[in-house]
Amino acid sequence: MVNYTGRVLRDSTKLLVMAVIAAGLAYLIRLVLAKHLSIDQFGLFYSGFALISSFAIFRNLGMYQSLVRFLPELKTKKKTSEIRGLFFTILLIQAAISIVITLIFLGFSEFIQLNYFHVTGISTIIILFGLVFLLSFLEEIINSAFQGCQEMNIFSIIEPLRMVLILGLTVTFFFFVDGLIAPLLAYLITYMIMPIIFFPIFLYRTSILKVKGHISPRLASRVKSFCLMAFMTSAGGYIFVYTDTILLTLFKDLTQVGLYQAAVPTAMMILFLSNALSKVVLPFTSEMWTQKKQAVISKSVELIHKYSPVIMMPVVIVPFVLAAELLSFFFGEEYIAAALPFQILLIGVTFLSLSNFNQGIFSGVEKPKNNTIIMAIGVTANIVLNLIMIPPYGIVGAAIATSIGFLATTIISTVWLKKMFKFHIDWAVWIKTIIITLTVTYGLLQLKEIIPTNVFISVPIIGIACLAAYGILSMILGVIDLDEAKDIMSAYFRN
Repeated sequence: MVNYTGRVLRDSTKLLVMAVIAAGLAYLIRLVLAKHLSIDQFGLFYSGFALISSFAIFRNLGMYQSLVRFLPELKTKKKTSEIRGLFFTILLIQAAISIVITLIFLGFSEFIQLNYFHVTGISTIIILFGLVFLLSFLEEIINSAFQGCQEMNIFSIIEPLRMVLILGLTVTFFFFVDGLIAPLLAYLITYMIMPIIFFPIFLYRTSILKVKGHISPRLASRVKSFCLMAFMTSAGGYIFVYTDTILLTLFKDLTQVGLYQAAVPTAMMILFLSNALSKVVLPFTSEMWTQKKQAVISKSVELIHKYSPVIMMPVVIVPFVLAAELLSFFFGEEYIAAALPFQILLIGVTFLSLSNFNQGIFSGVEKPKNNTIIMAIGVTANIVLNLIMIPPYGIVGAAIATSIGFLATTIISTVWLKKMFKFHIDWAVWIKTIIITLTVTYGLLQLKEIIPTNVFISVPIIGIACLAAYGILSMILGVIDLDEAKDIMSAYFRN
């Protein structure tokens, strides 16, 4: 068991480092946009991305997830010809769907300007959004293919490189053009460059051009069934992420969208740890499930459920305490109005981190139906609550609705996962973690009142105080099993 634990942790560490870099670069891109664009333009940019991302629901169709799910199995069984068949089939289908949706999107550009953005004279912006959507599927496919083949060294650098290109090109284009043209051109050119770099690498690493591709009837049937359920799940994921932004655009104004789009990505940054783990867990679980090593999966699930809240809480506390200061520093004083939604979303995202892991396990053991039902419940709650709360409460209502949706998916997915793998949940550790978190947060809020507001002073002081207080209380209450921690670290450093 320790060998598998070490492997998961090592791969997760690689992804964690690169995810931190990518998240930092993505956040820096937002800061560059916030400095060069008005709040209305900033809101228009991200409401536009929310719109084209909603169209991606009908392009994805669960195909990217099927690559991540079935490529590990085919690779383990050395079925290179079926890897080629599956990869190129999905590539061609995605290309066809992308072209059709893009043409429809561009055909309704006038309608979208008037009825969604509530502005006119942005035809060029609409065209660029459409072209970005058209090309984005290429990177998504290659990303999923490397993840499915468990080429984690290559997979881990794709997102950071994409962010570097977008950031560099955005800054460069702002010297020549104003407004939204600069970042949209940066995204468009990046989506041209990425497949040129990574498609040849994938073809070389997999050697799929050396064999004739085909898909067996049995694999085709399994992929179709998986795609149907994965499509419904991914559709729920897209709705979860973008419903609040779309409804804010429809019911409020682009200023509200701009404020909310400062709060959301800042809160989502704490997911870098859980996202790194989740991206390793799906193909790892698929491999273990194929080898009928359910006990390995069960133990891994138990350890992650035990310690992920313990690790996540210190990451959440500091930005929660310094919400207004951080938003003001990074985006400007006009964005302080997003502080309360940001704090609410931090709580919701904490639940989301565990839900993402749970759903990765279900996908890995070929139970996408579970994820579909989980997301259906969460999305329904999210949409209903957003419709109720956004009109009167704006961005605060959107944050509350989204966070409740995240909580619902976490509770349901954990209950079902426990029934399936019979793992033990250490409720005592969870309760102690909550007590420690509330205690430390209250103490830091009091400390904030007596220290300078300058973030270069307050962040180090609050951060050090948080780690010290959290660590001391964790040791006093016995939150971490030292023997278990030693076994995990031993597994991590074992070759």
